[in-house]
Amino acid sequence: MGTLTWTIPGTYTWACPGGVGTANIACWAAGGGGALVSNNGGGGGGGGGYSNNTVLPVNPGRVYTIVVGQGGASDTGLAGGNSTFALGAAVYVRAVGGAGAQTGDGVAGGLNTNAIGATKNNGGNGGTAHTTGDWGGGGGGAAGPDGVGITGNNGVSGTAAGNGGNGDNGSGGAGANTRSTTSQVNGGIGQSNTKGGSGGGGAGNEAVGGKGGEPGGGGGGGESGGGLGGNGQVTIIWTEPINVLIGITSTA
Repeated sequence: MGTLTWTIPGTYTWACPGGVGTANIACWAAGGGGALVSNNGGGGGGGGGYSNNTVLPVNPGRVYTIVVGQGGASDTGLAGGNSTFALGAAVYVRAVGGAGAQTGDGVAGGLNTNAIGATKNNGGNGGTAHTTGDWGGGGGGAAGPDGVGITGNNGVSGTAAGNGGNGDNGSGGAGANTRSTTSQVNGGIGQSNTKGGSGGGGAGNEAVGGKGGEPGGGGGGGESGGGLGGNGQVTIIWTEPINVLIGITSTA
């Protein structure tokens, strides 16, 4: 059995080996960046979506293109990049990146409406900030093979910023276990897990939201800066052909 995984944002190629007729393609899109909102606290970025096709027909000798989405930049409202598997202009599997936050409101995770695949799961929404104490929202968790990403927690009035949402319906990376409960404390970094990263924790007054875990966690929001979204991931699994040489014995 052959397996390849790409985790660094960019464009790659895969030449289908001889004798291989189907492949299992799994794509995690990148998470969106968290928001910077002065004197209020920023919302959390959305988690990246997940798409796969476990028995996608492929042709030996053909060269397929893989794109790994880049995590959304913080403070800009930049969405996470899509992750795809394609042959020329024909896209066979596509996972959609989470939206980037620009205000105190949390934003949507990557939606399955624009995704391509046999399984298409939504990323978790980012949490909304609370303006009392400038508590940022947590980033949304990435979707994964077991289900949707979990929504990041909202900031709590006068108490704390929001935790990041779990990845892969709770089966992937757990939500950021460190969120800002005092001023000038940054949000925790989301946990990474091969099934789906969690969202970064929100931050309090004069602090920065946590980066989303990988693949695909959304960045947490903060008053002094949001967290980066987690990068995407693409995995290909295929079964190597078994060539059996049958010997024939001649009896004269």
